[in-house]
Amino acid sequence: MASWIEFYQMTTPILAMSPSRIIQVDAVPMYDKIDPVTGHWLDALGNDALVSPIYGLDISKSKQVEFVQRAGIASGNTAYVDRALLAAEAVLSFKDPMTIDGVFYDGDAASFPGMKFGTPKKNSRFHNKTICLNNVARQLLILGQSSFAAEYAGRLERATSDLMAAARWCLNSDDMRLFFKDLPAQCNQLLSVACFMQAAGALGNDDAMKLKAQEQVQIVFDKNSSDDGVLWEKIAKDGIGFDGSYQVFSLEMLGDYYVQQPPGLWADEVFGQLERATLRWLKTCNPATGLISDVGWTRCEEKIPREPGAFPVDTDRDIISYRLQWLAYLGVTSGDPDNALVDIGCRVLAQGQSFTHLGRGNPWIKEIDLTLDEWKLDLAYGSA
Repeated sequence: MASWIEFYQMTTPILAMSPSRIIQVDAVPMYDKIDPVTGHWLDALGNDALVSPIYGLDISKSKQVEFVQRAGIASGNTAYVDRALLAAEAVLSFKDPMTIDGVFYDGDAASFPGMKFGTPKKNSRFHNKTICLNNVARQLLILGQSSFAAEYAGRLERATSDLMAAARWCLNSDDMRLFFKDLPAQCNQLLSVACFMQAAGALGNDDAMKLKAQEQVQIVFDKNSSDDGVLWEKIAKDGIGFDGSYQVFSLEMLGDYYVQQPPGLWADEVFGQLERATLRWLKTCNPATGLISDVGWTRCEEKIPREPGAFPVDTDRDIISYRLQWLAYLGVTSGDPDNALVDIGCRVLAQGQSFTHLGRGNPWIKEIDLTLDEWKLDLAYGSA
């Protein structure tokens, strides 16, 4: 039986490339980004990013806190477990109507009205919410399976209650219906919603949520993927819809979904999709060198410059290797009886590649973005 915690503690022949090592190294800066008093995520300048003068409330800023929880549980580090849980509690504290920075946000209970869900802009805010809540739900699931469960029983129970209230609202919301209305769409966003329903269903033993998750994943298989394993991203714009960075992210989520399924025909179907999509992703990677080609990718391009061999450095570059090793742990062999995914993952990490949204790799555009960000911060906080 596959276990998240067992995977988090795994080592490979090259220790620095192990899942456990990647988690421990990459969680350090994330731990420092969580305010030890409020649990809010902090930006690069140490300002509150969860509730900011520029963007208002955006719980998706805290979507990485689960990595801190993984590190704490894998290494037995109470400080990391405690701070990650504090961050999850901070997110959940915004679920109901409330006044934020002097403005009252009204709406359904547990709908996070401070983020204005249910308003136009193609339901993008629904994705911002569910991608974070999926991580929070999984974080609570993992904590409940760990040796820390008894120590944090009270806080875990309260956080679970808050999370389930949000999940019940999502389950029957117009936002949920509208989010899956126009297909094909961006697969990673669709899966984050489906995986949230699954994790919440597992956390609260709610069969309706698990069924909803299965229905949504089936929609992704039927309407948002190709026969050769492409999990479509923005296919309407280029007729291809393949992006290696987003595909491997979707593969990680689909693997998280798979480990929560009981043995049977549905689990076999999910595993088959994992196999096809992994095979398709491997076409972008030279297995001998670990170099990835981003030619034809829909949404991302390689960041320049690379730093070959300097590993681990940050989540952006380490996470592809981590995800390939997660697929290997799940038994995704991609037609290779020796399961070379771990070896390929290590080579990918040694190459030091990372990827960013299209256009942002251009130094001139990046310089403009940085200038605009600094200008916004000056307006919000006052220049030094």
